[in-house]
Amino acid sequence: MAKRVSKPAGRQIILGVISLFLGLLAVPLGFIGFGSVMVGVPAIIIGSYLIARGVSTSVKILGGLGVFFACLGIVTTIEAMIALEALKALLPQTLEEAEKAVEEVLTRNISRRIGESVIVNNFSITVNSIRVSDKYVYKFDKKYETALSKPDSRFVIIELTVKNTGLKSESPDFWETSFQIVTDKGYIYTTTDLYEFVRERREATTEEINTFYCEEIYLTKRLLPREETKGCLIFGIPADMRPIKLEFEYGFFPKHKVSISLT
Repeated sequence: MAKRVSKPAGRQIILGVISLFLGLLAVPLGFIGFGSVMVGVPAIIIGSYLIARGVSTSVKILGGLGVFFACLGIVTTIEAMIALEALKALLPQTLEEAEKAVEEVLTRNISRRIGESVIVNNFSITVNSIRVSDKYVYKFDKKYETALSKPDSRFVIIELTVKNTGLKSESPDFWETSFQIVTDKGYIYTTTDLYEFVRERREATTEEINTFYCEEIYLTKRLLPREETKGCLIFGIPADMRPIKLEFEYGFFPKHKVSISLT
């Protein structure tokens, strides 16, 4: 004759199954980081009751397993939350920071000094010299003219040599406007800013021509193999700042950022 299970024992077995089910459910929810506490706490309460007052060993085991898996799920949730917070700290908080992070990954930085050459797409570029002055001389319509800076401004005149190191005639794939200078105070100026610093223009004297004239360089000019061209980039900056770097970029993937120290 089959042995009948008492009503208290039957109810405790059902509670044990519920505790175990909720405990097992808490584990995957723990990895997700949501809901494990909601199902885990009831599993622990039920399981603890069965461990203390279970009428049979099987009931106590069911309760114990429910408590074990519920605790595992809750601990996993806590670890997931800690990991998420750490990940948030590492991830960029704004679109600008995200773009900067991507740029750092995709950009190759190249550093040089005055007199050192950098190869850019079959062209060698060298900064020969730098001069800071309150005037510069340029050629306009076959005449030499002097540009004078505003009282609180100065001109930065940088002489470059560009040489075709390739095997065919071609021109560089970047423009003079690609260049910028960085000052000791962190401000950045380009060649297109120059005219904001000019006070007046007049006819140049012979002494000024001999001292301050440097032909502006045009990087759209085609050069034969091994041919080179020399000229100047001219910038304007406030008089209370010093130019410390000449920078330009080329390429897309990866992007190359060249920085030439001017100090």
